[in-house]
Amino acid sequence: MTFPDPSRWIRSAPAIILSMMLVACSGTPAADRSPSAPDASVRATPCGAIAEEIVDAIQLYVDSFAGIAAGDLERASTIGVERLQIEADRLRSKAGVEDCSQAELTDLVRAELARLRGGTAVQDAVAETFRADPLGTVDPSDAGADELTVTTADELVDAVNQAGSNSVITMSAGRYELESPLIVLRPLTLAGAGVDDTTITSGAAGATLVSVVDGDVQLHDLTVEHTGELGAHVVMVAQGGYDLQHVHISGARVADDTGGFGIVLQPNRAPLDSQPTSQRLADVTLADNSAGGLVVAGHQTPTIQSLTVTGTDGCALCYVEDAAGAASDVTVIDAGIGVRVDQRAAPTLTGLDSTDAQVGLGLTGSGAVKITDARLTGGAIGVQATGSGTLDLVRARISDPSELGVRLSGTTTTTLDDIAVSAAVPVAIAVVGQAGARISGGSISTSGDAGVVWDEQATGSVAGLRLSGQRLGIQLAGAAQVDLTDVTTQGAQAALVAAGTTSGTVSRLVCGEVAVVLGEQTSVRVVDSPSCPVIRE
Repeated sequence: MTFPDPSRWIRSAPAIILSMMLVACSGTPAADRSPSAPDASVRATPCGAIAEEIVDAIQLYVDSFAGIAAGDLERASTIGVERLQIEADRLRSKAGVEDCSQAELTDLVRAELARLRGGTAVQDAVAETFRADPLGTVDPSDAGADELTVTTADELVDAVNQAGSNSVITMSAGRYELESPLIVLRPLTLAGAGVDDTTITSGAAGATLVSVVDGDVQLHDLTVEHTGELGAHVVMVAQGGYDLQHVHISGARVADDTGGFGIVLQPNRAPLDSQPTSQRLADVTLADNSAGGLVVAGHQTPTIQSLTVTGTDGCALCYVEDAAGAASDVTVIDAGIGVRVDQRAAPTLTGLDSTDAQVGLGLTGSGAVKITDARLTGGAIGVQATGSGTLDLVRARISDPSELGVRLSGTTTTTLDDIAVSAAVPVAIAVVGQAGARISGGSISTSGDAGVVWDEQATGSVAGLRLSGQRLGIQLAGAAQVDLTDVTTQGAQAALVAAGTTSGTVSRLVCGEVAVVLGEQTSVRVVDSPSCPVIRE
């Protein structure tokens, strides 16, 4: 599984670079006026020629995005912005030599920008943003925060491209059908009339909505969807912050190894970013997104409250790279993996309810993960940890998995506090490889082969656990090293079977009417367990 890796592309930096071209010029900024392309006589003046060169440099920057689709951010190059920086240095010096005032040059540049052309959806968005706001946050032509109301798709695109920073765009009820991805380059709020009433939709490749801002993009009370089978994500945050409340996301598709995720949060914070950002999702629903629901990547630490993900072949909630943050009240129905944590990610989750995910919780990385109050129902495996990280799982309830309740391998270190596994699963908990597990409290009520199995070089301890219904209560094999204390087991054939070169101490074991069976080479000691007959083979 691969995730997009957005680089520092469409962002506030080019606008700030443009302002640097003018910063050496003295004078007072001119008042805003509608631009018109200067005539030849104006361009023939030294300052007019510099303004023409400035816009030529911006045009080259816009052209550098040819061939970059909204969903292909990992292909974006920094060559265009580097060239623009070089031109900024040259033209700033030239403007200083010609003694062009800032007021004069600002007017000339604003007029020249009328001829700036786009091309692709990405190029159009970059060009339109330069035309509307050529000097970034220091430009007097930026009207700043405003309140706008739109009723059609064309009005929405125009408002997003031209509204001042931190404006609120209110979308009336209806469907806003876009031919191209909606690319947000300035901090804005898009507020709908409700998830059942306002929908932004697009069948374009790449994405439906892409946010690359200095500040926050806010989406409230609306649906954003992708339609058709072209490869696309639905919402991508490539820079800046985000605040999504009462939002429904659907329809992401994979094609040609691109797209497929409902929401991708992977913003790169560039050095020129200045505004504080939010990282929040509340009451967000993702449905029918083929590759996955929500991806949290980079160094993101969002606060997620009330997330529902249904119908995906991938991970419903995916944490990758160095992501962290806190999530609560997460509901997953019908997914490949309910919650997946990879690489160095280290989130905290409270209240996870996963139904019919093939793996309810999957950890493959090296991060530290804490999950409290998890209910994992159906699927093949409740919990699977295969990496080198740590998992602290408190009050997990695992029922009806077809293969395993919990599987721990690799070099993972796991704490299972007050765990319950129930169903006709072959093995409730398996600890293998060099994994370590500490099980404290809880119950295992299964009718399979074994309650808990330690094998290979696995280590750990069990305290206060109750087991019933399985053929073997606890099985030790390979070179496992395990200590058991205050365990009650009612296995049909044996309370404990130890083979290989296993070692450890068993104390205060309650066996019912079955025995403990110890292999010849084991170093397992059974003490203070009068109800457990010991058979040595």
